[in-house]
Amino acid sequence: MVVNNRDERSQQLHHLLKERLMNITLYAQDLSQPDVWQAVNVEKDDILVYDRCGRLTYHLSLPYTILSHPHVEEAIRRTYCDGVCGECSIESSLQLEQCNKSTCSQSIHIYCF
Repeated sequence: MVVNNRDERSQQLHHLLKERLMNITLYAQDLSQPDVWQAVNVEKDDILVYDRCGRLTYHLSLPYTILSHPHVEEAIRRTYCDGVCGECSIESSLQLEQCNKSTCSQSIHIYCF
């Protein structure tokens, strides 16, 4: 999912971004609510990766969020294949078995919150 910025320009361009994100849900922030970006301490272009149990495993910032580089995919794979934050009762052994068919390197920092 993507949470759009609250600034006026981002709100004006929301529909264009939504069209580009074909299989990804885009949320507009409710201006009457607290800023989501501030609440989770992120900046523009940051990517947060959570495991199936809702634990933050990676917080990536530029240049590590450029999708033509391997860092985002690696963070997702490590989160869901390696159980970097420990066991999660929601995960099944079949999911982990399917994940472990591919390898992941260790070039990015792991968070477990």
